[in-house]
Amino acid sequence: MNFVPKHRWTWIVLVGLSLVAGCAEGPLWRLGAVNPYVRQQWQEEEELVSSRYSHVARLRSLSDQLPSMNEEQRQRLSAELAAQFQDTADSMVRREIVLAIAQVPTATATDVLHKAQSDQSEDVRIAACRAWRRRGGPEAIHALAEMLGGDTDIDVRLRATEALGDFQDPVAVQALGVALDDKDPALQYRAMQSLKSASGRDFGNNSVAWREYLQGGNPPDQPESLVQRLYEWF
Repeated sequence: MNFVPKHRWTWIVLVGLSLVAGCAEGPLWRLGAVNPYVRQQWQEEEELVSSRYSHVARLRSLSDQLPSMNEEQRQRLSAELAAQFQDTADSMVRREIVLAIAQVPTATATDVLHKAQSDQSEDVRIAACRAWRRRGGPEAIHALAEMLGGDTDIDVRLRATEALGDFQDPVAVQALGVALDDKDPALQYRAMQSLKSASGRDFGNNSVAWREYLQGGNPPDQPESLVQRLYEWF
């Protein structure tokens, strides 16, 4: 037989006992505000969140200041950011470090970007795509090609494909062929859009023509019709 208290004071006593026994975060967690232990725990969590977002805000502010720093400051800063990237378990902080350090042309910064490519967090790897895109140069093309061909997350591969479209380089064009041959329609479409930018050619969304071009052929350009463009916009 289930015991169901019928009197109001019985319920009050049971609630009080549950709070004293440390059950305030169970079914009665909303009553935790009257428990000093729970209130302290909530305060510590709020301070942790506040500290986290304050750190992120500082990193973003620092990123804006980097272009005006001298070489010595950049070297010192890249070493500090690299140490933070290695030590922190917070993926949000690692992501912001990657975006900030992309603007520092040092060997230490480049090493962080390479480490970010294989980070356990897809958000950090996406940030690496953005960072290499911002950094530019042959090393960035090779890094983005590696991420496009080797990463298992579709969002990371989409970002790498998009970034490669910024490089008017034969290596970038050939790297995009990996995405063009992928079975994911979104990745194929993104590859064709990036190929237009990287190659200067326009075969619309004709994947057959793009494959012919990548294999050394010279099919005629097939720009999209106005109807196709309107369809994409809407």
